[in-house]
Amino acid sequence: MLEICRHDHLPPTPGVAGPVTEVGLLARPVLESGNSGVVIAAFQRCFYAAFGDQLICAGSHMLGSGPLHVLCDRWQDVLVGVGQPVEIDGTALRLDGAVLADFEIAPTWRPDPAPGWSLASLAVGLRATDAIWRLTFGGEVLVSDGQSLSSGPSHLMVAARPAVDALARVVGCGIRDTTPDAADGAEVMGLIGLGPGLTPSGDDFLVGGLVALGALGLPQVRDAVWRLCQPHLDRTNTISRAHLEAAARGYGAAVLHGAIHATIAGRVAELDRMLAAVSDVGETSGRDAFTGALVILQAVRRHADSGRTP
Repeated sequence: MLEICRHDHLPPTPGVAGPVTEVGLLARPVLESGNSGVVIAAFQRCFYAAFGDQLICAGSHMLGSGPLHVLCDRWQDVLVGVGQPVEIDGTALRLDGAVLADFEIAPTWRPDPAPGWSLASLAVGLRATDAIWRLTFGGEVLVSDGQSLSSGPSHLMVAARPAVDALARVVGCGIRDTTPDAADGAEVMGLIGLGPGLTPSGDDFLVGGLVALGALGLPQVRDAVWRLCQPHLDRTNTISRAHLEAAARGYGAAVLHGAIHATIAGRVAELDRMLAAVSDVGETSGRDAFTGALVILQAVRRHADSGRTP
């Protein structure tokens, strides 16, 4: 559940956010389209604007890098209200006609390429992650060999264990290039829209799993999971759907990519910092997303260990 910003709707009095410091790779074409949009959600540190069926999230640079993000240098005085018109005027982002920020010289963010990995490096990374999470959560583990979920993810995700197990089996079928059981496919659909908030826990979990499959170099398995999910996106909200669609293309928050990359490459020295960063995203969003990633990583390792190497 994403809780990064305040949920009250502020008066429609735009301020100056300073220059745009970074534009996510999926937000860039929206800004360059010159289309008009509208604010669909407004919070203390950011707002979401819809340009047709495309979304951007404009806000403080403190949000961190992501595919939909338009990060601004100054944000403390920006007041935004739902329903305000948003326009692209050249390289200026306008809110209710007033210039909010300019993106002319802003670089485009894209995730770092996934590192090379092996079954040995993956095993090292998973063991280290397990140990760090035991310490962080007072002896509990997030995912242990794919067998248990505990206090790392939200309680809602623990209750969704049948769907989690079904997703792991669907991934196993994808690795073996076999058709998943229809019952497992139906169970996985229960994750979509599961939970309250701007991005429900079940959606966050799927985002992490989809991004992990891309990082592992298994786009065909990711696409198979996505084909199950895509017809059922009406179960969730517009904003969470946009994040799921980004993940299906291989893109998530920078901190999620960082944690996954460090884990699969066995870069143990980086894991404390990476796991702390992903844990700080929202109330449970970062942990739920990384839980989804770890379920996938463990599933891939199990299938490889049993002689079904991806």
